[in-house]
Amino acid sequence: MRNSGPLLFLGLLLALAALAVFALSRGSDFDRSALGNKGLESWLQAKGIPVVRSDPHVARARSEISLRIIPLSIRQGETVAPQVNEEADDAGPESPIRESNRYALPTLIILPKWQGSVSTDGIASKSRLVDLADIGSELDKIGYSDFGFARSSTDFEEAQPQLYPGQPISIALYQAQTFERSSLPGGWEELAGTPSGALLLRGEDDPNIYLLSDPDLLNNHGLALADNASFAVSLVTLLRGAGQKRPAYLDTSGLPLDSKKPADEGRTYERSASDFKRFFAYPLSVIWGVLLVVAAICFWRGAYRFGPALNETSGNIELSKSAAIDATARLLRLSGNDGRMTGQFVLHLLADKAQLVFGPGAGNEAGIERLFQRLARRDQAAAKALHSSAQALIDRGHLMTRANLHRNLETFRKSLGSIDLGSRGEFRNLIAAVRGEIGKAVQGQDAIIDLVLISIFAGGHCLVEGPPGTAKTLLARSVSAAMALQYRRIQFTPDLMPGDVLGVNLFNFQTNQFHLTKGPVFTDILLADEINRAPPKTQSALLQAMNERMVTLDGTDYSLGPDFFVLATQNPIEQQGTYPLPEAQLDRFLFKLVVDFPSRDTEIAILSKHATQALKSDLRNAGIRPLVTSAALATGRALIDAIHLDNTILTYIVDLVRATRSDPDILYGASTRAADAVASAVRVRAAFEGRDYGLPDDVQALLVPALRHRIVLSPSAEIDGRTPDEVLRNIMNRVDAPR
Repeated sequence: MRNSGPLLFLGLLLALAALAVFALSRGSDFDRSALGNKGLESWLQAKGIPVVRSDPHVARARSEISLRIIPLSIRQGETVAPQVNEEADDAGPESPIRESNRYALPTLIILPKWQGSVSTDGIASKSRLVDLADIGSELDKIGYSDFGFARSSTDFEEAQPQLYPGQPISIALYQAQTFERSSLPGGWEELAGTPSGALLLRGEDDPNIYLLSDPDLLNNHGLALADNASFAVSLVTLLRGAGQKRPAYLDTSGLPLDSKKPADEGRTYERSASDFKRFFAYPLSVIWGVLLVVAAICFWRGAYRFGPALNETSGNIELSKSAAIDATARLLRLSGNDGRMTGQFVLHLLADKAQLVFGPGAGNEAGIERLFQRLARRDQAAAKALHSSAQALIDRGHLMTRANLHRNLETFRKSLGSIDLGSRGEFRNLIAAVRGEIGKAVQGQDAIIDLVLISIFAGGHCLVEGPPGTAKTLLARSVSAAMALQYRRIQFTPDLMPGDVLGVNLFNFQTNQFHLTKGPVFTDILLADEINRAPPKTQSALLQAMNERMVTLDGTDYSLGPDFFVLATQNPIEQQGTYPLPEAQLDRFLFKLVVDFPSRDTEIAILSKHATQALKSDLRNAGIRPLVTSAALATGRALIDAIHLDNTILTYIVDLVRATRSDPDILYGASTRAADAVASAVRVRAAFEGRDYGLPDDVQALLVPALRHRIVLSPSAEIDGRTPDEVLRNIMNRVDAPR
């Protein structure tokens, strides 16, 4: 997409068109306006009275209906409800009066009251009332004259007319419009009224004609007042007659009735441009609007799919490997040439394996060749079979039939899956060697050493709790020595300040510039000794460093590197002069490790080995060799990221974590971050044992150290002497492990 301007303009145009269709379709709907009769139709149907509306293209027969309702209107320069056959006179065959007498059809004529503007803006006021003289003119058109009209002197008039003897109905009308009783022409009988005048009249010469002076008794505007709705139902029921099943006919078109029901209700008419409006009337307008919105979204998604407009001269126009393969795969699949796509897939898969074994930069032809040479030294026959199948797919895949292509691809998949590329096995051997090196200085703490190594490779941090003299500091120094990482130690005290941990910017008077003096936090392995002795302000200085592996000094961010690892210790014995870590900071530690005194035999071995002070002053006297470099650490983490956790393992982790939130012995359960921490640790433990998958045993081995500091026991559990470890083990016993 070179120019997104026209596309954006088209999308905006479609959106505006959709809004216009919605607005115009609903804004011009007279039936749902204040003066319309949609409410009357719905209310009558709710009371069991069927209603049909007039249709300019469908003729109605007398035999189909029981009552005809005709609302009159006055047009004063605006379009309102349709007129009743304005051109008919008394003698005309289309006159509703003559039709009423001819077919003996009860007909209710509703006089106008409001100007048409009320239907558009919904505002009814005295200024919007029609002139009383105009109402008389409308009656003259249908053959009735000499009526006098009046309106109440108060805004609202309430009355209790009786359509049935002994059954008054409370009504309320705004500016009630009535017939003047003193000027009623002869031959008209009042059926209902208010103290100020008559509301409903019936003609004696035309006994099927009824005149209703105030339309607010039946329109949407007035139905909600008092019991006007009940009056409307009673009025329609009275005029229809008892036991009638035929519907009432709400006539707003003024078309004449047929003497009998036609065989075909469709009416032949001359089509005009006005009929086109029916395609944009509600509810079809909603469909068109939705289609326009969908079209606009499709255009927008198309623009998003092809990306923003690019400069022709830009030197940065390139696709990622995955996007290029995906696009090529679709094109080749459409062309039927799946073999070429398969060859590219095999080539890139081998490149990924080479990078996994040899590190970044090895995903090329030389790296793939080096990979096959390494496999040949381990298993020459398996390496040859894998090389043959891969070479056949890469070189001749596009010439193979579909059956041969699938067969060779299956052979390649099985060969690749049956070969240990050496990365998992070598990584397992490397970790075992690191354990051995650390064990030269730290004895009797094998489980603690494993958890510290898991935390380092998972990118977490460890909180070690134990009494003095249990090799906590020696453990941190030994780990840094075995992994060839930089090591620093902070002895936390009550007077330690955040600047003592992070560093400060000092002014150099010789250069007239500030110079950063980095604190001990700028290292790979940081031993935060007795962290609970520092005040909360100093403890919180480590929050950003632990979570983001960077610190901010005077508005400038400084990276600590991907290998940054905090091993914090705290003494559980002494409580005076200590500041317990808050839950927010405890949650930053992947594990909380509890170090206890070693066994009797281990203590004897320690005393025998530490007969001199040499080991305490220099770990090189213990013979610890640096086996893990920063590059090897990154390669190991890449291997760990490739380990797959089955959905059953993930579900098991989530179920265990969620169980801590509903356990009665736990006041506050573990968070989602805790579940993610357990999953990360499970991947590392699987890699340590040479597996590319996690097991429920991994979860159970890591759950307690990962959650013991993330839960808060209830007061009753603490009174009963329960510990977090005990409660967590009870949860593991209750939650079923996957099989």
